[in-house]
Amino acid sequence: MRLVLIAALVALTVTGCGADTEKTPAPAAPGTGEGLTASGFGPYRIGQTRDELIGAELVGALKTDEAGCATGTGTGSALPQKPKLRFADGRLVQIEVTTPGAATDAGLAVGAELADVTARYPDGRIIFGRPGAAWEVTDGTNALLVKVTGDNVTGLVGGVAASVEKRHRTESGC
Repeated sequence: MRLVLIAALVALTVTGCGADTEKTPAPAAPGTGEGLTASGFGPYRIGQTRDELIGAELVGALKTDEAGCATGTGTGSALPQKPKLRFADGRLVQIEVTTPGAATDAGLAVGAELADVTARYPDGRIIFGRPGAAWEVTDGTNALLVKVTGDNVTGLVGGVAASVEKRHRTESGC
């Protein structure tokens, strides 16, 4: 399965994707007019303090996850996707969405087909990790990671590039 995903991503990259890039983009986060980027999602911005988000009632109860990161679920906003938020040193470093229909600002939605990933983000690259291959697009010090299982997008992660990459490669860190 891993080899099939890698071969598919490489083939799509080499052949110029072969996808219809004139498709109407999938809807962004309902109620916000904005989708996930490497730097944020709706009211959440990478680098915001945990205290600021708690004070604005935009994060649920925090707990320490298996990797030692402070994690919480986004709440109190117009985002029905309830993004998973990860904090390091009191600052937001990752935002993850896995709800079908949650989308990036370029219209790439959870549930989209693999061909759509490279069509919308042709400057990305494949990175490998314990969960398999993923497509990563960097934007300065931040990154957008597209998780793919089989032929479909199963998750989107935006955040500090080093943090996003480490978590994907080792399933640890924040």
